This record gives sequence, structure tokens and C-alpha cells, in this order.
Amino acid sequence: MTLRLTALSGLSLMLATTAASAADLQIYHQDGLQGGLALTFPLSVRDNSATIARLSYARDDNSQSAFSLEAMRRTNLANGWMIGTGIFADSSADDMGNRFGQVGLSAELQHGVFQARLNAYVPVGTKNRSDSRFDSLAEMDGTIRFRSGRSLALKGADMELGGRIQFASLGGGSFGLFGGGFSFEHSDGASYSGATARAEVALDNLFGTRSGARFRAGLRADRSSGSTDTSAYAALTIPFGSNAGSSNATSAGGFGTNRLTRDVERRRRVTTRSGAFGAVEAVSLAGQALGRFARIDAGGNLQEALVDTGENGLVFTSGDFTTSGLVLSEGQTLVGGGGSVVLQAESGRQMRMANRGAPTTLQESSAMALAGSGAAFALLTMADDSRAQSLTLSGGDQGITASNVDGFHIADVAISGSRGDAVHLSNVSDASFTDLSIANVGGNGFSATGGTQIAVTGAQITAPGENGFLLRSVGNFSLRQARLSDMPTCEDNTLCEFSVYNPSSVPNSGINAIGLTDSRFDGIRMDDVTYGFFLASDISTESGDYTVVAASTGLELNDITITNSRREAILAVGVDGLNMTNVVLDNSQQGSDMDLVVMQSSGQVSMDGAVLTGGINGLMFVDALRLDGITEDMSFRNIVINDTSRAGVFLNPVQNIDFENIEINNAGTHGIFMLGDSWGFNGGAIRDVTFADTTINAATTAGVNFYGPVTNVTGEITVANSPAGCSADTSSWSGTSITNDAGSDLSINGRVMTNSTLGDCAAPY
Repeated sequence: MTLRLTALSGLSLMLATTAASAADLQIYHQDGLQGGLALTFPLSVRDNSATIARLSYARDDNSQSAFSLEAMRRTNLANGWMIGTGIFADSSADDMGNRFGQVGLSAELQHGVFQARLNAYVPVGTKNRSDSRFDSLAEMDGTIRFRSGRSLALKGADMELGGRIQFASLGGGSFGLFGGGFSFEHSDGASYSGATARAEVALDNLFGTRSGARFRAGLRADRSSGSTDTSAYAALTIPFGSNAGSSNATSAGGFGTNRLTRDVERRRRVTTRSGAFGAVEAVSLAGQALGRFARIDAGGNLQEALVDTGENGLVFTSGDFTTSGLVLSEGQTLVGGGGSVVLQAESGRQMRMANRGAPTTLQESSAMALAGSGAAFALLTMADDSRAQSLTLSGGDQGITASNVDGFHIADVAISGSRGDAVHLSNVSDASFTDLSIANVGGNGFSATGGTQIAVTGAQITAPGENGFLLRSVGNFSLRQARLSDMPTCEDNTLCEFSVYNPSSVPNSGINAIGLTDSRFDGIRMDDVTYGFFLASDISTESGDYTVVAASTGLELNDITITNSRREAILAVGVDGLNMTNVVLDNSQQGSDMDLVVMQSSGQVSMDGAVLTGGINGLMFVDALRLDGITEDMSFRNIVINDTSRAGVFLNPVQNIDFENIEINNAGTHGIFMLGDSWGFNGGAIRDVTFADTTINAATTAGVNFYGPVTNVTGEITVANSPAGCSADTSSWSGTSITNDAGSDLSINGRVMTNSTLGDCAAPY
């Protein structure tokens, strides 16, 4: 077996060496190719006939490879005529990298200076390839249709006629001029036809540098569909072996051996066309079959266009419109200039359709402006599964409204100048808002009552008349990446303060949410507000009792930054389930302010990762309402509190709170202030509070202050750079005491706090 393989390998090497020594090597360049190499083998060369084979390899402009294999038989006839017939096979890639193959026939005729040639091409193998880069949408029959992109290999033929004359200078050569035409087509509708012109010069001995070496170069022009493409080509042929010294003496018309062995002039790359050649398909938008489509420009009757397109219709607008209120139909989409939609064909292919019209503004009509205080009119009313995007709304009683509507979407909409709420929702579900901008409206920026699954991503609200977001009894609400600024601020603090007599109401909040469940706020920035977050259960005060009517549960705040809040930056009232992470609150530049974070009668609360700067107290805990069903269970970790005017942490009679890794700097009075109730009117003792890794630095009066009873308050607190580690009011009427279970202690700077050591603390004032 080894001997057989060795023999075959040797035979192959011998044949290859023999073939190469007899071949012509050609280096060539032409349009669309970086360059190529070809070997031409003289299978049979006689005085009046020759059979040649050519094998070529090239790299195109996109670094794709191209291969060709061809054979040509030429024969000199009587009376100076020469005919040639040949076959070929090619493989090449189009400009998109799609590979195709073809086979074909060549025919030639020559007499004296006259030359004619004809080539026929037939694709083989895969003749079309799917290419989404050429997908297309078109307006047809009052709607939008889709045609998929295809790259097609075309069948066809080309021919040319011309003349070639000899010259003796430069070692001998010839010059030729040719004209002809071509026509290619594909059954899917692609076609390519036109006329060609070509001029070529050939040097038969290449200035005498090597006998038989040939060089030819030329210009080619193809004209089709009113445009002309020009290109240049060049080829250097170097003969080897017995061909190296072949004669170019004239015979049978004047071109000697070259006449029989010259290159075959044809297209060596598969002719292709790319475009939307697929079958016409219906499209869907947001999962619904698209209905009618219309475009309307400024000044047109937009409401009429909406009525005409109707259910599941699509309307593209361009320019400015005045309106007394637009009403969308079910599944209808309204897109202003600059917007786009994604349409899906029956085949599953998707394509974005852009509205390239002018930016669109909807302005309330004069009749709407004069309507006065009657029923509220909105500039745009949404319907089930409707969509609106890339619009600017100005004026109106409300900007956008929806009531008892499911599944609508709004994107890239700016609202300003409404007399009431910019967005007013009632009992809606599965609604989404993206890139919402609201400014200078008379009511709330965004109002939602009832409903579920409302998501807002990317919102900017500036200078509303009331709240940024007003939310009432909404489930699964989501707000991400929002910026709220220039909220209305109460200069008279008494007009805006929270009251236990009306615990579910405060004005002028960035986020004002009552009865909210399973909701998340992420990436929120607020500047210059009265309240930042007001989060509360719906609490009834009838008969003097506090009763939770609609609990606020399952709330998450992440990546929150609030600067300059006139009152509390975060106020939670009767909330049962609130997780806060990555919170930054800064009131250091605020002249008048209140506590930064207040937990009022709330449970299941956590904060992890926060920097609180300024304010009266950093963290305030109070249980004035003592609500049934809410168990105080809170944890606060990894928090830095700086520069409060009073305490860093202020504890009223509350219970079940864990503090870990807390750092308090430059407190205006005490780092931690404990205010228990010895009389029993305000909740009794502070109970079950732990401190771990808690440090207080540079408190003005003392690190920790005790007033009233505390029970099972344990842990280790370190106080530095302060007048005293602790202070306590130990007068008889204060009832100050500390009671811990056996084995559980509270120590300050290593000293265990007992009723005895409380007497050693500094005076509290």
C-alpha cells in the first residue's frame, strides 16, 4: 500500500511539473478583482488548429475567491477564416459575498482584422440566495407590502464585433476596437441588458524582454438603464517550456500562434443582481395584521385620515396640525415625522419603516382652547393596542388620555402647555411609554388611577403644576431612567407638611403613589422638589381609627438621586414592603428642608447603599399610626450620613430595626437620637434595635442621645471627635432607661450602657 501511494504521488508530481513547464502563466487585473493568476495549457497546438485549457484563480474586491476552468478549440479554415468553440465553468461571489456557479459556451469567428465572439451563460446549483440586506417595503393597494431580498444568478449572453490591426513598433502588437451588447435575466424578475464598447492594445513580445511574452490592456464601457460603467483591465502572459520561444510570424490572417492560443474574451464572474425580488407578502405590526396605510402632510385632515385607515391602520404624518382632539381606533398606529415602525412579513422577516417627513406637532385648535371648563378634552385619546410615536403635543385640557384601555404604546412624545395632566390614565393595563418628555403643564405630569402593568422608560418632566407622577392603586408599575426637575415648591411649609389626620395625602411630589403594589423605580433623578417620593397605603381615618383600605406593598427603589427637596426626599407611610438600593440624597445646598428619609408606620423595609447629606435628620423612624397588619421589620446597611442639622438617625418608639455599617459625620446635634415614650401615649419604649459597625464622627453635642425607655437595643457604636460618647436625660419625668436581655449589650466606645452608666453620660442639651 505504501509503495502504491509513493508511486501515485511521484506520478502526480511528474504530471504537474510537465504541465507547468508547458503552460503560460498569466497575471491579470480587471474590474471587481484585486488580481488573479491563470495557467493556460496547450493541449494541442498545430499549424492550423489549437486546443487550449485555462485554469484561473482570483480575489475580488471583497477578498472573495473566484475560480474558472475553460477549454477552447480554434481552427483555421480556408480563405483566411478562423472559428473557435469552447466550454467553461465559473464560481464566484457577488458583492454581498453570496457564491454562485455557472457553465457556458463560447463561439468565435475571425477573418483578417475582423473578429466576432458570442458567449452564453447558464447558472448551475443555487440560483438565488436570501439576503435580508435587500428586503423592501412598498406601498401597494392602500397598505404596506413586503418583498424579501434576494441575490440572483442571471442567465444570458453577450456578444461583440470589432476589428484588430497590427503594428510593428514596440516589438510588434495590435490594437482593437469592439462594440456589442449583453442581455441577462432571472425568472424572479431581475434583468440586466445593455451595450458595450471596448478598446484594447496588445504587445506580442513585451518590448523584447522575453520571447513570446505578451501584454494586453484595455478600457471597457457597459451602458445599461441610462448609466455607463467604465473599467480598465490588464494582463501579462509569460510562456514557459516549449512555448517560451514560439514564433509570432503571421499566418492565416496575420497573427500566427497567438491567433489560435490567445485568451478567450468573456465574463469570468457570474452575473448577479441583488434586490427585493421575493414574493409579495402581507405584513403585521405589533402582532396584528396591518390594515390600511396613509400619509398626510401639514394642513390635512388628520382625524379623517385616522378614520379612513381605521382598525389596525397606520398613519404617517409630516408637519404641524391643529386639532380639537384625535381619537385612535383599536390597533391603530400614528407616527410623526422622524419616527419608525417595525413590520413583520408573513415569512417572519422584519424590517423597519421610517417616516422621513417633517417633525409633527399637534396643537389644540382655537375652538378647543375656548371650550372652557366643560368636559376635559385630550389632544390624543388612545385605544386598545394602539400606538403613537414621534409627536409633539401642545395645549389642550390633557395631552394624552386613556380609559379602560389595554395594550397601547407611546414612544418619543413631548407634551407641553396642557391645562391639566399631560398624561391621564384610568384603569389601563399593559401600557408602555418610552422617551416621554413633559414640560410646563398645569396638572400632573403623569397621572394613573387603577390598572396594572404600566411601564415608563426614559422620562423627562419639568415644571408640572402639581406632581411629577400621581399614581393611585396601580399594580406592577415600572419607571426607569427618569429625570424630574423644577417641581412646584411650597414656600410656606405649613401648607405642604404631612399630617397624621390625612395620612394618604401630600402635595407637590416627584413621585406621589398611594396604594401602589409590586412596582419598581430605577434610575430616577430629581432636582428642586417639595417631596421626592411619597409612598403610602390608602388609609382611612373614619371614626378616628387608621384602617388600611389599599395596602402599598412590594416596592423597589434603585439608583435614586434627589437633590434639594423642600420636605422629605423619601416619605413612606403605612408601606408594607419597600426595598431601597443605591440611594443618594443631597440637601446640603437647600436653605429650608426637613428630614431626608422618614419611615412612618411602615414595615418590611430595607435600604442598602446610600449617601444622605444635609436635612434635619438623615433617617427618621416613627410609628404614629400603629396600623394593624403591618409589622415593623427593617434593615439599613452600608449608609453614610453627612452634615445633618440635627441627628443622623432619629428613633421614635419603633421596633425591629437592624443597622449595619453605618457612618455618621458632622451631625448638628447627635449622631443617633433615641426618643422613647415612658408615658405610653406614643408607643412606649424603643425595642429590638441592633447596631453593627456603626461609627459616629464629629457630632456637635454627643454621639448617642437617650431619652425615654429603650429595650433590647444592642450592638457596638464607635464615637470619635465628639464632645461626648453619649448624652442622656435622666430626670425622673423623662423615664430614661435601658433594658436588655441577659447576654445582649449596647456598648459605646467599648463601654456597656446600663441604667447606671447612663448617669455618666453628658447632658443632652
